[in-house]
This record gives sequence, C-alpha cells and structure tokens, in this order.
Amino acid sequence: MAYKKKTILAIIPARGASKAIPLKSIAKLGKKPLLTYTAEVALNSTVIDEVILSSDSPEIQKVAKKSGIKVPFSQPEQISQDTSPAIDVILHTLEWFEKNKSLPDILVYLQPTTPFRSTADIDAAIKMLIDDKKAQTIVSVTPLPHRFHPEKAVVHTEGYIRGLSDKKESETLNRHWLKKEDLYGRNGPSILAFKTDFILREKKLYGPWTLPYIMDDILHNIDIDDQKDLDQAEELLPIWKKRKNK
Repeated sequence: MAYKKKTILAIIPARGASKAIPLKSIAKLGKKPLLTYTAEVALNSTVIDEVILSSDSPEIQKVAKKSGIKVPFSQPEQISQDTSPAIDVILHTLEWFEKNKSLPDILVYLQPTTPFRSTADIDAAIKMLIDDKKAQTIVSVTPLPHRFHPEKAVVHTEGYIRGLSDKKESETLNRHWLKKEDLYGRNGPSILAFKTDFILREKKLYGPWTLPYIMDDILHNIDIDDQKDLDQAEELLPIWKKRKNK
C-alpha cells in the first residue's frame, strides 16, 4: 500500500514541569502510568516505524523505557517549560533526527494526556494524511454542541460578561437561527500528524490544508489537565478496558 513507502515517526511529549499534577505524564490511571496508555497504542500501530519520547524528566524517561519507547535524547530546558509551545518540541525532534539519523516523512504527535485513543484511530488518521496529496496536517476534532457555538460565547472580565459575537441578542438565543456550517473543536488533540516538509518550511502546526479526523465518543474527548480530569478518566477506565478487550 502507498502509505508503507513513507517513514513515520511518533513522538510522545512529556515535560516534567506540570503544575496541576506533578509529573502528570506518569500519574497513575488505574494501575498504570498515564504515559503507558499512549505508548501501547502507538507501539501497536501497523504504520508507525518508530516511537520516541521527548522529555526533560529522568523519572518520565525511565517509565517510557519500561513501556518500550525509545528515549534518544533529553528535552532541552528552554523547551521543557510549562508554557513551551508544541512546535518547539516538534522542531527540536526533527533537528535531532536530521543530525543523527534521517528525517521521517510523517511526524505523529501523541500527547499522553489523552489516553483513550485506539491504534485503529491513529493508523486511520495517518493514512488519511498520506492519501490526501494536498493535506499538510491532520488533527482529531469533536463536533461542537449547539450550546458551545461561538456566537453564544461570552468573555468574563472585571466581574461582567460580554458577547464575542456582534449579532443581535435575539439571533443568538435560537439555535435554529445560528449558522449551519459544521463546527468542531480540537479534542486535546488526541491525534496530530504532519508532513515533515510542511513543518520545516512553515514552522507552524496548522496550514490552510488541514484535515479533520472526527472523534465523537466521550472517551476520545478526555483531556487530562488537572485532578478533576484524572478522576473523570478513572471513572471511564472500565468502559475503555471493556472496549479494548472485545
């Protein structure tokens, strides 16, 4: 098949500087570190050639190696802060591979904080990206319910709220009057993949030709940022286990 001709690298980013939950990427979900859930589905992929970790933390690196992930380098301090953007981690990885091995054709970015994705979803997204000659990026998204429509969004400042939309109030109260375009939100994202030449040329995650990979299951939309999110994931874990064992 055509996609087999491409070299595909998966990177799992896991910086140690997580504020809400210390070393969040290896916090326990059930009996396993959070990182392990992403490692397992990535390593089971039929299209990914190599799975690596980018982290500055020796503790996280140790767990990654136990999970079967390669740790070819330590993440530099300047890109391992809590506020460091994903693009810096991605560009650093590609620079390392260009100097030390060879550049992949496709880079897949799998955050450990969205643990309930399947290998089938990862493989399907990668194949979509490769099969679309024009596409630069593919990102997982989930449909936005009408109550989260941008024209209903408000900003809370100095104790008061104001609408983001310039439409009349009556036009934003009835969902049947809202625009009919398909609206989606990135779900983490759970899956993010790029063509390497696009990333190196543009130095950004999303271009004008970004494909959506639609994931609308409640499990797919778990994105762990704080303890409340981790508790919710714990509640949903039995459903995930049951689904995986079918």
